Amino acid sequence: MILKNGSTRELSISVPVAAKHANILEDAELIQRKIYGKTHVLQLNNKNIFNALNIFAPIRTVEVEKGATLLEALKKAAIVEVKDVHGQDNIVSTNGEEGFFVYDVDGVFSDKNVNDYVFDKSCTVEWKKLEPISILKVKVNIAEE
Repeated sequence: MILKNGSTRELSISVPVAAKHANILEDAELIQRKIYGKTHVLQLNNKNIFNALNIFAPIRTVEVEKGATLLEALKKAAIVEVKDVHGQDNIVSTNGEEGFFVYDVDGVFSDKNVNDYVFDKSCTVEWKKLEPISILKVKVNIAEE
């Protein structure tokens, strides 16, 4: 986004209002600003955009026995739908929301299946849905011969 009179007219807002909002987003590190003369070019800071959404995740506390699996803990915290995929239990829906899921334990990503992750101490699990978010669009044009 480039902040100038033309852009703000398209949005029906004034340059000072757009600049104020841009400053707020910049302070929150959700956007990055590059200045070229009098032109300010704003770009999303993708890394922080995704992290900003984490504050909306509900927090559930469950108690399990030592040696319990992640699947057992998740079943106490949410409504999970499990399907057998290639001989393994995979969660295909959490609280009615279908998708692909990954998780980390105390901030460390795990590649274990939910039946293979066993708890030996208290911890925090972040259950994450993978969202199909474009990070790049490539338009491919075929050269004329």
